[in-house]
Amino acid sequence: MQENITFEIPIIDFGLLKTRDEATKSNFLKAITEVGFFFLKNHDVPKELTDRLELVSRNSYKTTFEERMKLKDFRGKMEVSGSIFHEKPFQNSPDDESIKLDEKEIDSTFFDYLTKISNIGVFLLKFCEEVFDLPNGRLLGNFEPKKAIIDAVMLEENPTEEFEFECHRDNRLMTILKQDRTGGVEIKYKDNWYPVLEDPKKEFLGVNIGNIMNNLSDGKAKAVYHRVRSIQNQTRFMWPVFLTPNFRPRKTAVKFLRFTHRGWYDFDTVDDETDFLL
Repeated sequence: MQENITFEIPIIDFGLLKTRDEATKSNFLKAITEVGFFFLKNHDVPKELTDRLELVSRNSYKTTFEERMKLKDFRGKMEVSGSIFHEKPFQNSPDDESIKLDEKEIDSTFFDYLTKISNIGVFLLKFCEEVFDLPNGRLLGNFEPKKAIIDAVMLEENPTEEFEFECHRDNRLMTILKQDRTGGVEIKYKDNWYPVLEDPKKEFLGVNIGNIMNNLSDGKAKAVYHRVRSIQNQTRFMWPVFLTPNFRPRKTAVKFLRFTHRGWYDFDTVDDETDFLL
């Protein structure tokens, strides 16, 4: 049974963090060492860009299989893979023939968003090196922005399962998350579970610390356990950006855009670095 204790997810002002504001720095240090998750506000990712991200993701879900297949052979800045190319990846897709996809717009939208988030990640990793007094490059030197991965995760209503994703920690440096207004993400703090709920007007990003960050910081950064609860009678989207370590080189340096769904999310075949530690 969950204890009736007061807990609020830390909120970090990115603008103040960049100025090395002492109070913000102290809150940041507490967030990454005690909680392992925090909200980031004033992050300079334009609302116009996040609105476009949501629109092209939803349209890709709503349109027909034939229209989605246009993305498979498109050669842009991003590489697209995942369950979106299965003939019926979504049980409740309306298969709306009136929705036409603009491959260039989708490519540029995800590229622009991933670039913004990767730049935020670079700063956060460097800042963690400073506050933990780690050797220069201990964290940042193990991250290659071109190997960051973004998922557009569509979660359909699931009447049979309590959780879409069970309790796990990401095997990453960190994950920077945008979710729609439906919610569903929960984090574990002091043996209790708390929902990650956001006021959509604030446009916060969620940041959670992964196992590799914990290891590279000599245990100073806390890797947070989290899960995704099923929300009945609602379909929702999440856009996690995984800051992936560059321990194992890829054959190509392109980024991956994966439209994923629980029934098709295959960690063994989609990507060799996506295994979660349960």
